[in-house]
Amino acid sequence: YNASFLKRDNSYWLIFRYDPWSNKLGKVKSYLGLVRLDQDFKPLNQAKLLNMGNENPEDPRIFATEKDVFVSYSYVKSRSPFTVNIGMSQLNLQTQEVQAYATLGYKEGPIEKNYTPFVYKNAAGEEEIFFIYKYLPHRILKLSLPIDGSMQIAYDNKQGNRKLQKWQDKWGLIRGGTPAIRLENEYLAFFHSAFRYKKVLYYVFGAITFEATPPFRIKKISRHPIFFKNLYSTPVTTQSWFYPREHLRVVFPSGVVEGEEDGSSVFYVVYGENDVATKCVVIDKNALLRSLVKVY
Repeated sequence: YNASFLKRDNSYWLIFRYDPWSNKLGKVKSYLGLVRLDQDFKPLNQAKLLNMGNENPEDPRIFATEKDVFVSYSYVKSRSPFTVNIGMSQLNLQTQEVQAYATLGYKEGPIEKNYTPFVYKNAAGEEEIFFIYKYLPHRILKLSLPIDGSMQIAYDNKQGNRKLQKWQDKWGLIRGGTPAIRLENEYLAFFHSAFRYKKVLYYVFGAITFEATPPFRIKKISRHPIFFKNLYSTPVTTQSWFYPREHLRVVFPSGVVEGEEDGSSVFYVVYGENDVATKCVVIDKNALLRSLVKVY
């Protein structure tokens, strides 16, 4: 579940979280698996578990420069005290092996999750990797290449806080989701947040855009969460998770690719559902972009 994907050479590469079931509370281990898909999202090979260099990797995001493919993910460093770090690996799709890995060095607390990666080509034609660390306040980090984990704060943007705060007041803290992809004159990503209603915690997701050039200020955001038929419909059983889940409804977007359906431009968004499944929703590109509201 909680998969991310990337289009490469007329096929898709899906990377996903895999938790073998365990009946021992708190003893579940997590892995990342990789599978190649055809144009209809059907597997072209058997899925392979990856050695990410860190134990218990979770919730991957796959993204690429022109030459290289990378995966960022969270991993549980320690359970007592509970500590979660962000790892990043360089991936060889031909061999389906990890070539290099590092723990990202920026931390503001013991639990780090949900960075939003994106690739920017500067005026010299060099590709740079950035991460949105937080949406409110809007902090962007720059990664050193080749990857050794070194990072620095690149930008702290102040614009748009009122509209973002309005979302958070109603729908919960805005947190990362998919990697951001470059459109014509902006980047687009899907994020998630969570709010409580009648003792149930509902995860929801929306879209957000930001400038295509530094300082990458946020431009637009969804007016309200994106809902659709059969959302939250994957059943959760005692065999698929190790504690009761009646209090949770989860949708977790972590991958987006542009595509075409019946002559119309679309976004394919893969997301985890209820922590037990991966699904893909097809969203009309133009309709989505029209639905966004300006942040400033």
